Amino acid sequence: MAKRWLVTGILIALFLTPALIAILALQNPEWASSPMMKSIASEFSSFILSRFNIVSIPNGQILGPVANLASPKRRALESGKVWVITATEIAGKTYKNPPNFKDYYVVATIEPVDLQQKSPKERRKIIQAVDNFAIEEKIDAIVEATSADTARANSWGMREAEKLREAGVIRCVMFDGGHHVATLPLEPDILLVSTTYYKGKPYASHWFTRDSVPTWKLRGVLNSEAISSVIAEFPRNGLPIKNPGAMANLAAQAILNIVKAYPKEKEVLHFKKIKKSPESAIGGGESGIRKASLFMSLEVSTDYNEQSLLDRVTSEIKKRECSDKKIEHVYIGLSFGSSKFPFRSRKVNFSMDDLENLINKRFPYKVTILSEPVSTWDIYLSRVGL
Repeated sequence: MAKRWLVTGILIALFLTPALIAILALQNPEWASSPMMKSIASEFSSFILSRFNIVSIPNGQILGPVANLASPKRRALESGKVWVITATEIAGKTYKNPPNFKDYYVVATIEPVDLQQKSPKERRKIIQAVDNFAIEEKIDAIVEATSADTARANSWGMREAEKLREAGVIRCVMFDGGHHVATLPLEPDILLVSTTYYKGKPYASHWFTRDSVPTWKLRGVLNSEAISSVIAEFPRNGLPIKNPGAMANLAAQAILNIVKAYPKEKEVLHFKKIKKSPESAIGGGESGIRKASLFMSLEVSTDYNEQSLLDRVTSEIKKRECSDKKIEHVYIGLSFGSSKFPFRSRKVNFSMDDLENLINKRFPYKVTILSEPVSTWDIYLSRVGL
């Protein structure tokens, strides 16, 4: 009888645990952001990701600073000796040092909770504290979520990113949709792309933000604009990823996979570097200008019809035209609100291709919409016919 109950308990745990994780990830309730729940999510993610490498590096991409990784740091990655320090700990000076910095691969995480309910000035102060700590050779890599990546979307952020590159610090960004399009000119060293298959192809997708980006389009932008970011893909699933344990381990897996692939790849994709000034590379707010290209991320309402959305996008582009008269290409990530678990959000009644064609008739240069108005939850529902 005892054995029967044990087997039953194990089976229930095996089914309920993934379900609970999925619900937490999909709903993202406020209570799930409590210190206790965040700690549980981080420990669980670390446990899984320290045992299973789920990151892949398509196309044999190479990242210079990673390829030249010093032997002690490479050994630390290979042996799983990853030390995690959060932005909150760094800003508050409450972090714990590893026994020996040289024997560990040290990753700093800037997750949403680190910057929540903070003013722009306070956010910048926290990010700068992490950057300075890294430049002092205390941190090997920084991995950021949307809030930190967006906070860098200005000339100050560009200068900070350049400082990190010069110091050999690897900056990784959790790229999960069109809301990151505006900050591509910041050239994160690695884009950690959470992928979900939609229409038979992989998309960078957020659980509920409706702005999934086809990964082939993302690669095309990086190539055509000579943005030297490496794409590292991992499957989007019920595993919590916006926590220190997951973010640090995903970054470590990506870096290790690049290092391992470096001497073996016969056909390697090289990115051409373009010399640029911080002021001309990215603008403030939601847009950035690089070479003769403009990058934008816009939040739009599902109540918009095709004409109102066309007018909104046209207006936003024209606002930014005055800052650079030599625009040749505009890349746009449109975010159509959030899915409402467990229900599917209202569908957009027109295609992005049609919208893109209409926009292009209004401008003398090329305009590309990179995102689709679906989230991971929408995609999952579509698979069961809902």
